[in-house]
Amino acid sequence: MPTSIPEQELMEPGHTACQGCGATLAMRYVLKALGKKTVVSVPASCWAVIPGAMPNRTLDIPMVYTPFAATGASISGPAGSTGYKGRQ
Repeated sequence: MPTSIPEQELMEPGHTACQGCGATLAMRYVLKALGKKTVVSVPASCWAVIPGAMPNRTLDIPMVYTPFAATGASISGPAGSTGYKGRQ
């Protein structure tokens, strides 16, 4: 079964993670698979530093930074609003 990776990059160069970090590759390829209509909720962890600080973010999608225990609750807001607006 042939597979293809989309050309569109949602993660630009210049992330602030450690060099050789596997999480950056995982984030890059997962975002390519999910596409532009993705909202990411990131708990307090090393994943929160990957995009960098504003205004020099490396991700072209909305992100929500949350305390670890509130990640599920924080993503329910954007998920609910897209359903309310008739989007997926």
